[in-house]
Amino acid sequence: MSSSSRHALEKKSSIPPMVKLRQGEPTIVILASHTAEAEKWLAIFQRNDIQADWMTYRRLAAGGGDQLQQQPELWLLLEADLLPAMKAAMARQQSGPGEAPVVLLLEPDDTHRVSDLMLAGAADVWYQDLPTPLLLRRLEMELQLRRQERILAKKLLYEGAVAECARLLVGRGPLGLHLQRALEILQTASGVSRAYVFRNHLDPVRGLCVTQVHESCAPGIEAQIDNPQLQDQPFARDAPNALALLASGEPFVGLVDDLPEPERELLSSQRILSVLILPIFCGEEFWGFIGFDDFEQPTPWHHDEIALLRIVAETTGLAIERQYAEDELYLLAVVDPLTGLHNRRHITQQLVNLVNQSLRENIHFSVALLDIDWFKRINDTFGHQGGDLVLRDFAKALKRSCRSYDLVGRYGGEEFMLSLLHADSDQLAQRLLRLRNELCTCPVQYQNDAIPMTFSAGIASTKELGGLLTVDALINLADRRLYEAKQQGRNCIVIGDLTPAI
Repeated sequence: MSSSSRHALEKKSSIPPMVKLRQGEPTIVILASHTAEAEKWLAIFQRNDIQADWMTYRRLAAGGGDQLQQQPELWLLLEADLLPAMKAAMARQQSGPGEAPVVLLLEPDDTHRVSDLMLAGAADVWYQDLPTPLLLRRLEMELQLRRQERILAKKLLYEGAVAECARLLVGRGPLGLHLQRALEILQTASGVSRAYVFRNHLDPVRGLCVTQVHESCAPGIEAQIDNPQLQDQPFARDAPNALALLASGEPFVGLVDDLPEPERELLSSQRILSVLILPIFCGEEFWGFIGFDDFEQPTPWHHDEIALLRIVAETTGLAIERQYAEDELYLLAVVDPLTGLHNRRHITQQLVNLVNQSLRENIHFSVALLDIDWFKRINDTFGHQGGDLVLRDFAKALKRSCRSYDLVGRYGGEEFMLSLLHADSDQLAQRLLRLRNELCTCPVQYQNDAIPMTFSAGIASTKELGGLLTVDALINLADRRLYEAKQQGRNCIVIGDLTPAI
């Protein structure tokens, strides 16, 4: 976290009812129904040197928002029901939360309300079971992005184009499309011939190389996005002066005739007359750069323009960093880290959706619970490394046996779940029989040993449950048949009336 977003809080024996806010520093105000809830999160922020304040909803409704030392940059609500209550309190007060974004921090089982809360005006919805470092990182990025948005909002025509780009990049949705649209806006507003984004990658032999990933050209200017000479270009060799400046965080800018070699020769060969290139940093990583070329006239760049476009480059870096963080959070939320399959939480939620669809549209599907046979014995014999290898290899084989739209995941321990849409129990059993045959011919190779791998499975179909269909009923039926498969000696698949499929 940057120094401007931190300050040391005095150590006290108890949390005071109001933390004094220092002017000019980013602030978070926590809103909760009860003091204890707010105090817990305030303590976390204090331990991490994050400037924060808190109040109960009762205090806000009584006019407490008017008593804040400064307006917050972010409101953090600990309950979904506080959002409409907060809006009602704001309407009764002449001042208060104002336009500060609102983030809700909810319990993990409150996922069904996310869409309604976003529609009701929440900037985002997070969950309280997020690891604390990730939560703090998201808060920091949210504050930084909002500061950039406020700076740009004060600008006029040229500045307005920059602000529009920042809003695109800060907003939710596909970042690549937003970045392409931002380039189009900036190219039009600045009047340059071409705007572009290059991404860095490190080649072990040629050093830092760059590849063009986005481009916007003025009418009559030939696009270069498919030019092979701008893909995998050895930047360290072709533009060492530009690389040195950009890597240090400085722009590379000027009339091409005034630039040093070899950059002058490189740009002149492309008939470029003036250039502005700004670095894009993702955290501490020099991720790439955004550039602006003019082919029509050698126009010098004013320092105010450079400052504004630098904000776009910085905001792009923050948006990329947030995308990385969201990708990481998504993986933590839905993927089992050992096997790479979806985890129990995700597949259970997807099963809820399938059951609802089945009841609504009379679509049938089948579910199988699979259990690797004698897994404890494998762990005892080959250790946990051997056991983990068996789990990973089984997951890969199970994934290979599935279509892209099948539901497959690790249900827990050595147990897995597979669901096939538009398939009855016999069809799912045939799929598992093919999987069993594959595993019989491909034992797991661990050190100098071949570990045989078999599984037991129980299958249930929505057709069997009819009007009694629920997620729990479907899983319980499959689980009872899995138990029967184990009782029958393992390495078998039980379907229908508890008879093995083999």
